[in-house]
Amino acid sequence: MLKKSFFILYDFDQTAGGGKSFLSSFRDYLLAKKQYADNAESSDIIILNSHNHLEEAQRLKVKFNGQKTFVHRIDGPMRTYNQWYDVRDFTVQYVLDFISDCAIFQSKWSLKNHTFLYGDPKVPVAVIHNAANMNFFYPGEKTQTGKIKIIGSAWSHQKNKGGDYYDYLEENLDFNRFEMSFVGKTIGRYSKIKCLGILDQKQLGEELKKNHIYFFPSLYEACSNALLEGIASGLIPMVRAGSSNLEVVEDSRLQFSSYSEAIIKLNRINLSESYQFKNPDFNHIAQQYIDFASAIKPQYRELNFNVHKLHLNLKNYSYKIARLLHRVTEPPKKS
Repeated sequence: MLKKSFFILYDFDQTAGGGKSFLSSFRDYLLAKKQYADNAESSDIIILNSHNHLEEAQRLKVKFNGQKTFVHRIDGPMRTYNQWYDVRDFTVQYVLDFISDCAIFQSKWSLKNHTFLYGDPKVPVAVIHNAANMNFFYPGEKTQTGKIKIIGSAWSHQKNKGGDYYDYLEENLDFNRFEMSFVGKTIGRYSKIKCLGILDQKQLGEELKKNHIYFFPSLYEACSNALLEGIASGLIPMVRAGSSNLEVVEDSRLQFSSYSEAIIKLNRINLSESYQFKNPDFNHIAQQYIDFASAIKPQYRELNFNVHKLHLNLKNYSYKIARLLHRVTEPPKKS
């Protein structure tokens, strides 16, 4: 099979988070294999990401309908971990229905919940986990004398990312035994937890290596790159039980469902003990993307984007109106 060239439709300069981390690393992998194209026009395969760049994806589909393979990397469903009126999922489904030739879901959990909300995908699908960039995230030398070092990281400070767990640990963790730090955005102010702010990949990788435990209280994740980066850096993961976290961290000793259980499980960690969790090899994951996408033939579709886009806009507006009515009619909170 001839090697096919890829183009990733993504804004690498103005976005941050797990999607950027993975796709930047995947682009580097493709460049090293001489399989990355400078633009969509000169590529064989176009990677679309979630709800991003709808207008450009639509333009490219019209121009290259049946000529290039459109691969849709799907995030979410976002309505499961954000507000119920999050309309980005409708854009994801629109791309899946009218633009994509195939789809890659980041976890079984993501595929299962997407199917529950929107029905079975009508194109070939694959479940391929994310993976951490091995150039930045790899184990470093650690001392097991002194305090046990815990670190967590998150790009978002929304509630389901588990900020309340950091609040609880600030007040209840035994800081005579543990040290704790956090990378990313925070809402609360901490005196015991060391907040390091937002770091780039290289800085984050260096910081992770210094620690023993990666604490991850996020409730809903399609497949967290932050968690995989902690694991790749040689840390023992401690995760909130649910969503794709359980596909990565299978060991019940490393799972918690409440504030008190998080404290209990952290206190029971033995740094010299073996635990069960996955550490996906990035090169293997990237090759799975290439093999799956390269095997899919582009399909010509009868397109009427004016009608399709009208349906999408009507659905979006209906949910925005529902959101507004919900806010107006919601009973005032008791003080």
